Parts: sequence; C-alpha cells; structure tokens
Amino acid sequence: MRIEEYRILRRYGREAIRKSVVAIRPVSPELLSWSPDMLHFGTDSRVTNRRSASEHVLSPAEFIAACNVFVRRQMPILISAPLLIVAIALLYLAVATPKFTAEALLLVEAKRSDQSTPTPGDAGIQVPILDSQVEILKSEKIALSVIRDLKLTTDPEFVGPGNGVVGRVMGLISLILGSGPDTEFSRTRRALERFDRRLTVKRIGITYVISIQFESPSAERAAEIANAVARAYTADQMEANYESARIATEWLQGRVDALHNKASNAQQAVTDRKAAQPSSNQAQLELRDLEISAQAYRRLYDTFLQRYLESAEQQSFPASQGRLMTVASPPVRPSSPKTFLILAVSIAGGIFAGIGLGLLRDVSDQTFRTRDKVLAELDADCIGVIPAAIAESPASGPRNAKAIPTRAKSRTIVGADSLMRNIADAPRSQFSESFRAVKLAVDIMARGGKRLQVIGVTSALPNEGKSTVAASLAQLMAQGGDRTILLDCDLRNPSLSSTLAPNAALGILDVTSGRARLDDATWIDPSTHLHFLPATNSSQLVYTSEVLASEEMGGLFKTLRETYEYVIVDLSPVAPFVDVRTAVHLMDSFIFVIEWGRTNIDVVKKSLDVANDVYGNLIGVALNKADMSALRRYGEVFETYPEQHPQELRVL
Repeated sequence: MRIEEYRILRRYGREAIRKSVVAIRPVSPELLSWSPDMLHFGTDSRVTNRRSASEHVLSPAEFIAACNVFVRRQMPILISAPLLIVAIALLYLAVATPKFTAEALLLVEAKRSDQSTPTPGDAGIQVPILDSQVEILKSEKIALSVIRDLKLTTDPEFVGPGNGVVGRVMGLISLILGSGPDTEFSRTRRALERFDRRLTVKRIGITYVISIQFESPSAERAAEIANAVARAYTADQMEANYESARIATEWLQGRVDALHNKASNAQQAVTDRKAAQPSSNQAQLELRDLEISAQAYRRLYDTFLQRYLESAEQQSFPASQGRLMTVASPPVRPSSPKTFLILAVSIAGGIFAGIGLGLLRDVSDQTFRTRDKVLAELDADCIGVIPAAIAESPASGPRNAKAIPTRAKSRTIVGADSLMRNIADAPRSQFSESFRAVKLAVDIMARGGKRLQVIGVTSALPNEGKSTVAASLAQLMAQGGDRTILLDCDLRNPSLSSTLAPNAALGILDVTSGRARLDDATWIDPSTHLHFLPATNSSQLVYTSEVLASEEMGGLFKTLRETYEYVIVDLSPVAPFVDVRTAVHLMDSFIFVIEWGRTNIDVVKKSLDVANDVYGNLIGVALNKADMSALRRYGEVFETYPEQHPQELRVL
C-alpha cells in the first residue's frame, strides 16, 4: 500500500473512500480492505513521513518510469545538446585541412655476439639498443639533416602561418605581436618545431622493425619526408661506423708499429744470444726466456695486424646497422580528420552532455512542478494543479437557488474581466476543473468527520496567486448552491478588495469595530450570489496581527459560521508576516498555494515549519499558475475537451 493511501485512509476513513466516485489518485483495492484500527500513526506522523520520504528505494519498474519521465521532461535539452555538438563537429570537418600520413619501415639488424649459438640474454640486450635507435631517429641531428636536404626552411608548410583556421589565426597574432627578425636560424627553428610535431617514430611490437610516420597536408610530401628520415638515419649510421673504424684503425696502427718493433728487438736478442754459443745452464735458461718473449711479441703483433686490416677494410666499406624495408608511398586517404570517429564521438558526447545538463537542471530546480514532488518534500497532498489562464468570455451557467437574497444592489462585485469569473463563464475549462478537484478534496475530508466550514487560503510568498485561488474556490462553492462568503483578511495588501470591490466604503474593520453591520459591508455577485466582505481602511494599520487575534474578529467569525455554509478567507503570506499564525484559531483548515516552477522548496518548508498549526490543519497544496504543456513532460497527464486550452494567468 502506498504511503499516500495510508494518509488518505487515516484522514478520511474507509467509508469516505468507498463513497467517492471521483478520485484525484487511483486507489488500490488493498486500501479498501484495511481498517483504520490497523494504522498506528502518531500526531507527528506527517513530520516524520516528510523527513523519511527520501528513503524510498525505487523498484526497477519505478526506475524505468522515472527515466521515461526524465526523457520527456528534458527532451529539449536531450535533443538540442547532441545537435549543437554535432553541428560544431560538422563545422570543424568543413574547415579542417585534410592531412595525410605516410609510413616507412626500417629494419634494424640485430648485433650478434661472437658465440655461434645465441643465448637467452641476447634478446634482453637488444631492447635498449632498439630503443636507442628510435631516439636517434627522433633526434635533432636527423631532423636538421632532412630539413637541410629538402630545403624545408623555404617551404610555407614549415615556416609559414600554417593551414586551416587555427594556423591563420596564429599567423595573424604573430603578425600583430611581432615575431622578431626573420633570420635563417629562426626559420630553421620554426621548421624544426613543426617537423618534430608531425614525425612519429615507434617500434612495432617486439620485432626489430621501426615505423617512421610523417603527417603533412600533401600526400607526396609526407612520403618524401618519411623516406628522407630513413635515408638520413642510414647515412648517419654509415658515417658513425666510418668514424669509429677510422679512430680504431689509427689506434691499431700505432699499436702494430710498436709491437713490430718489440717483436723485432726480441728476435734480434735471440739471434745475438745464439751467436754467443751459451754453454752454461744459466745461459741456456736466458736464451729460452728470450725465445718465449720473442714468440709472444710475434703472436701479439700478428693479432693486432689482423685487427688493423679488418678495421681498415671496414673503413673503406662502411655498413649501416639498419636498412629500409618498406619505402613510404603517398597515402590515398587522409589520416585526419577522422570523419566517422569525430561524428561518433560528437554524437556520444552530445548525448552524455544532454543527460548531464538535464540532471543538472533537475538538481538545480528547487521548485515544485509535480504532485509527487509535493508529496515527497512536504508529505502533503497536492489537491489541485491550477493552470495559468486568463478570463474567458461569459457563458450561460446555473444560478444559485439557495443564495441569500441581494439587499444592496449597489454593492455588486465587479471585476468582470478577473480570473475568478472563469468559474462561471467557462465551467468546462481546465481552470474550472482544477478547482473542482480542490472542492472534491474538501468534500472528502468533510465526509470523514473533519469540520471544514472556515477555510483559510495562504501561501509562502506574495504574488503566488492565493487571492485568485480563494476567490475562484468561493465562486465554485457558491455556484454549486452552497451559501458562501469570501473574506479579504490580507490586511497587509488587500488586493482582492481593490479588484472585486474597488469603491467599498465599509469593510471588515468597520464590522469588527461596530461602525457598520455585516449586511451593510457585504458585496454580492449577482450571477452566483457569492458574498464578499472586503478589507478597507487597513493601509494605516501597523498591528494587523492584533486585529486578527482580537475578540471582535472572533465574534465576526462566529456570526459567519451561523450564516454561511462556507467561509473562504484570503490570508497574508506566511513567510514575511505573522498574521496567519495569529488567525489560526479562527480557521478550521487551510489550503496552501504554491506557484508552480517558481517558489523555492526550502522557503515553503521553512514557512510551514514556522506555521506548524497551518501544516497540522492542511487540506492540501494547490500548485498554481502551472504550465500545462510543460507539465506533461513531468509525467502529469491532464486531458480536456479539444476546444478548451489554457492561457496565460493574470493574477489578482
């Protein structure tokens, strides 16, 4: 059973629910089978429920329904955000300069150790070597070599303002701010910066292949530069190998010459010792040592001579460590902008942006727009959603047969163009139907045994339309045959009196002070026989709350209870004044008016917390000046006849 059904059952009783032919909300069969004795609500249950309303966990079905409502509510944002972002993406694709990426593949030869069989450690040694070759390819030396060989310092692509809108803007800014003298060095540095941004060098997987990619607005230029980088690397490697071989050859040549002299001297010493014909053992040992030394120098000399010859051969025929495996060719399709990717990302981004903006709007919207919002935040029934409207043209309608006879035709309620006339002039309008829902809530509560003869109508803030609601409800009750009087007790701002009885000389203050009789101060609507007691001469009052709390005011309300079936009282707003709190003892119940989509939730909560007696005797909340077309996006459905349409509200 829903929590609002508990409250309806507690407030109105099971029999009142059974007898109600028309209900504002659907009533579950479970509700009709329950007894009031089964409910255990304390006197503070409304406050407790209001605090715990946010603890409800949505079921999957409720979550899906909430998502559907969110989509309908934020449909303009959910559509406009993706369209805007996609439009920006299309504009970018229209003005962006296509760029082509050419790729050359370079194979770096693995260095083999002297061992005939490679060891597992060889692969680990090659990783830093390959990474080093990648850095060499990206080095400034290689870039400057390509820039010099291809004369890129004279190419506008590298030293000009650049292509596209961004390039032109940057060129204009540089022209305005000044970029210094245009020297060969400055052009080289600009070309080098753009060259580095467009060059991409990376190792392909765990292979010995290195990818060299270059991006350019020209497909031919991109391929030319990618191949030039590979050639520059190969030439650099050959030059490095040649230089290494040259240095090694020079060093080996010195060592070979030195070893040749030492070997010759050692051999000469052996020859001289043999010529002396040694006969002693000591002489024989010395000769043996000389021969060993001569042989060692000879072997060392032969080794260095072999290395020297190899180095000289390497210097004569230098080899590169890498070779061009795949020559870059001009690409057929541009690599950027990636049209499909950009459109896909823009669409996805637009959808997420729309959802984010929609959620932000929901979070930042701290106002009342739906019945469920009223129930969740205030734990109070929303007894009516009143559309924004203007006065309709007169139409024939029923007249009151039980009305009190008119005694003073000169005191006739005016304001034929006021909104309250919609009840009589357009009885089938959505505006009139909303007040029938309010009247139904009053009738259901009355059937439950609650005394509802004097009903106060108030709001949290001024200009929420409470006077219009009070006048229209009173008009509807009078039109239905109930003896009804409307009181303007908003002594701070008697706008109702200035509209319905602008020339009134007597009013409620004159009646309470004894200067006039009730009949002499009462105005009458001839069409519905609604009686109206205006407020006059209240502009000079300072302590209006004391007037409402006086015994004389209590006596007046006692007389009204004896004379009329319904007394509808237009009260001051709760937040800025204390008048409503001082008049609580005069009222049986209250209708709290909240302007749809305008009044802040916290303001309403604080107002009802301050006026706790108002909240405790609340019939319900009326959402006023609702935008019915926008309300449908919040999951609220209101249907009427095709010829009836809500229009803009003119507030009393």
